[in-house]
Amino acid sequence: MANRIGKAREQQVFAVREATRGTLTAPAATDLIVAAGFAKINQQPSFTDSPEIVNSRDLLADFQDKTPAGQWSCPIIVRPSGSLGVEPNASIFYESLLGKRTVNAGVSVAYDPEMEKPSFSLWVKKSHSVLFASGCTVGKASVTTGPKGGLTLELSGQFMRMGWAGEDELTADAAASDTVLHVADAKKYTVGAMVQLAGDDNGGAGYEVSAVDTTANTITLAAGLAVGGSTGDVVSGWLPAGTETSTPLENRKSTASIGGASLPIKGMTINITDDPQYLEDEITTDGYPVEYVENQRVIDGELDIYFRQNDLRYFQDGLDTNEQAISLNCGDTAGTRVKFAMPRTRLSVPTVEETDPTVALKMGIKALGQTGEDSISIIFD
Repeated sequence: MANRIGKAREQQVFAVREATRGTLTAPAATDLIVAAGFAKINQQPSFTDSPEIVNSRDLLADFQDKTPAGQWSCPIIVRPSGSLGVEPNASIFYESLLGKRTVNAGVSVAYDPEMEKPSFSLWVKKSHSVLFASGCTVGKASVTTGPKGGLTLELSGQFMRMGWAGEDELTADAAASDTVLHVADAKKYTVGAMVQLAGDDNGGAGYEVSAVDTTANTITLAAGLAVGGSTGDVVSGWLPAGTETSTPLENRKSTASIGGASLPIKGMTINITDDPQYLEDEITTDGYPVEYVENQRVIDGELDIYFRQNDLRYFQDGLDTNEQAISLNCGDTAGTRVKFAMPRTRLSVPTVEETDPTVALKMGIKALGQTGEDSISIIFD
């Protein structure tokens, strides 16, 4: 078959909540993530040099270590559902970031801090191949608004184990009900991959790969083929046909408030850092992390405003470490609004910036908890 070069824009992203941490879960059409850039999945093994002394200045041996947690990233534009009480696009990202999701039917969907973070499976189609990762969590999120473009959220995190499914041809006929497929190069597939055979996608559900033999060049499916195929038919990675229904938010519809009073802004950034510790130092039978432990979260950011005459008071607020409720609000119609609300926020002393012909202020912000697990809420209403 042709050895074609992948095309960057042939990308699809799906993320689906896992019932059990690290248990790979196949996506449904509604799990589509509308990415605002290129999603990335990467996991590199690590090695330790051998300390054995040999009569050579070359390193002649090393040892493969337990594989560390992988890294993923995916930017999105915030997309409310358009209906009150219906989850936004990429709902699992917000839930994994903070920990708790509350759906108030017909009213709102709120994401709040919780002691534990749920995991999800991430599936990314890269042209001719599908990369996937299990045990994913959102560890960092940065939302930025300004006068142009869409309300962008930069997201990244870690995961337990990576896999893939590529494209290859059958080297032998496969009959209906067969579970073992002979391919030219079985290294293009890993256990857990979801695949389809030309003309046979298991009724739109795909086939799970349960075993791979790179010596015999065979892959074993968890279920028998419904139709079968002939030598030369292509076995490729499977993903559902995604359903895109929401509308992205425009930055121009953003406002901020301090102490309940609306504030004109040039821009605002909120950074949420909540990286759990993946247990890379615990020996497991498969050589990958199988658990993570939540760590302390940090929420900070910046607020950019023009220096108006009454804004001088923020210098005293910064010196006195005064705490106020601060929120970033975007959207102007019910069902298409989002609020990042921080009820207890400390302002830093502003930095003066001359942006000829005007003067501006840049203020750092840091969100604190009140009684715990309440430092920020992300509310779609």
